[in-house]
Amino acid sequence: MKVSVKYAVKDIWLRGEVDYRQNDGHVFKRHYDVGMRAPLMSLGEGWSLGLHYRLAYKKSAQQRWELEKRPYIQLQKTFNSSSSVWLPELKWWLRTRHEFRFRENKDDSQRHRIKIKTRLKQSVFHVRPFISNEYYYDFYKHELTKVRFDLGVALPKIRAGKPSLYYKHTATHKGHKRESYSGLVLKLAF
Repeated sequence: MKVSVKYAVKDIWLRGEVDYRQNDGHVFKRHYDVGMRAPLMSLGEGWSLGLHYRLAYKKSAQQRWELEKRPYIQLQKTFNSSSSVWLPELKWWLRTRHEFRFRENKDDSQRHRIKIKTRLKQSVFHVRPFISNEYYYDFYKHELTKVRFDLGVALPKIRAGKPSLYYKHTATHKGHKRESYSGLVLKLAF
């Protein structure tokens, strides 16, 4: 379950997010995120810069919550593509994010994330399908450590909220071992 809130002060968006992840009915990860995003008009239309601070808690093998402090900076470009003979009108997001990871009981780290997302501009049966792919690169390990794929729909607005429902598949790479997990996510954005 993920809840996002944003509030505009002139051209700057203040943002907050809470994200709880479950496995077999038990919460194993939770995130709390605050930040701000501002347009970068000097780069052109659709560009924005974000500064955020995230607290990420993950259950250890001893069932103890371990904290990771994760300040990050991101650059994002949004744009629309017009329809063609075989492709409908789409909205696109290209995002690059650099995270600093200060971890309890683990070495500190940095990683870079690159994400591409697209969504139909027009609704189909009152929903707008979307798809995204994200790659995580760890600078200390010098390797790609995670790949995430989302496929879902943005649902119609409910009062002030914008819900979406999507399937998330994540594949992590730890040394020579690969682990993957999937989940169904309900996101509520306000």
